[in-house]
Amino acid sequence: MSGESQRIYVNSYSLPADWQIDQADITPPPRSPTTLEADVEHSLSNPIAALPLTELCSATTNVTIACDRAPNDLVRQTMLRGVLTQLRRAGVDPHRITVLVTSAMRDPTIPWRSADQSAAQMSGFDGAQVVRHDPSDRRILDDLGSIEGVPLAIHYLAAEADLLIALFAAPLEADLSHVGGCAVITYGLAGQDTQRELHTTRFYDDQLEAHPTDRPLRQYVIQEGAKRAGLMFAVGALVDAGGRAIAVRAGAPIAVEHALSQIALSVYGSMVEAPRYDVLLVQPESGVTHGGTLFDAGLAAIRQGLPDRSVLAPGGVLILPVCHQDAHTEAAHTFYETLEWADSPDVLVQRLRGSSLRDGEIQAYLIGHLAQRYRIIITGPQQREPAFGGYFLYAPTMRDTVELAENFVSKYPRALVVRRGLTTLPVYRQVRFPCDALRDGNATPGRWN
Repeated sequence: MSGESQRIYVNSYSLPADWQIDQADITPPPRSPTTLEADVEHSLSNPIAALPLTELCSATTNVTIACDRAPNDLVRQTMLRGVLTQLRRAGVDPHRITVLVTSAMRDPTIPWRSADQSAAQMSGFDGAQVVRHDPSDRRILDDLGSIEGVPLAIHYLAAEADLLIALFAAPLEADLSHVGGCAVITYGLAGQDTQRELHTTRFYDDQLEAHPTDRPLRQYVIQEGAKRAGLMFAVGALVDAGGRAIAVRAGAPIAVEHALSQIALSVYGSMVEAPRYDVLLVQPESGVTHGGTLFDAGLAAIRQGLPDRSVLAPGGVLILPVCHQDAHTEAAHTFYETLEWADSPDVLVQRLRGSSLRDGEIQAYLIGHLAQRYRIIITGPQQREPAFGGYFLYAPTMRDTVELAENFVSKYPRALVVRRGLTTLPVYRQVRFPCDALRDGNATPGRWN
């Protein structure tokens, strides 16, 4: 038998033992010893870089609480109750308080999560009125000019409030420039023209470049838009996959996002031994043994491959176990359709550049860029004929995958196994977290290397 046939593999999703292999994994975050109610009360009583809410308002203050989603889950309900309690202590007339629910918000580079519905519907808001924002209704919008070519039109109840508060609960691994407190205002309460412009490719091209000093374009526009609308205070939480709160912070909006970013990195960041790897094997999420869907594999490729944060060397190999193609969601269906009408990454990027992208097109556009930079190998039995050959290489077994990978890199490459590809971010251990950049407003979640 040849030496190749005797290579040792631990299991169907492992790499050969004669490669240099490191592991990237995370441990579940520790549970807070206090209750969620106590965490919210402590955060509101000790805000970051801001006065307490009780000192920011009075009986005649018109208050708008902008909520990233209807407060039907336990985390948002608890934060909202905490804010309303603070306002009541300040003597604010309940009829001067509006809970303004945004239009749909999410980070397109992570899987969609519905809100935790385990808690009962909130029975009342202490007399506050509840309003849902409709981005298509121009009558409710105040024109606030433009920022970097983005027309800024925000719901008048936010723009004209005496005190504007943002409330959000973000997935642990999300980019807060998409779902944080400032995004609640600049995107979630904006009109369709503003939202459409924030989906143009220039805001995703920005993710493909490093930003050692300047704020990324999206972060800059989102933060400046919130300032222009008058956002003064934010209450935010990081939540795990089950919708449970990991951390709660309150205070000045940008400071809150920075504090939560540090906490997030400490949980989903995994220190690794080398600054660059020839091969990344991105395994399915915990509990999945036979590979995920092609769409989720694409999201994992985006998370692990974006050049501003990736430890994969240029021209390296990204291995993604996939069981089947899935189009159960509209985003996945659009993703596959978009890849189908462009037979190569170059054509896809050229056709989409300058456009405002839908969910699904965003992921396809980023995959197009990544396929220009890396070799992406899909491994595992396919339920149908392999598709999208211009973007992915296919191998039915790990042995085939290894042989294919070694054609592009060295015979015994340095490889990294990422055990939870959608929720783990490998970080080179000699790169310190840029605390100074955070204080200066120059760092965002997902931009660590």
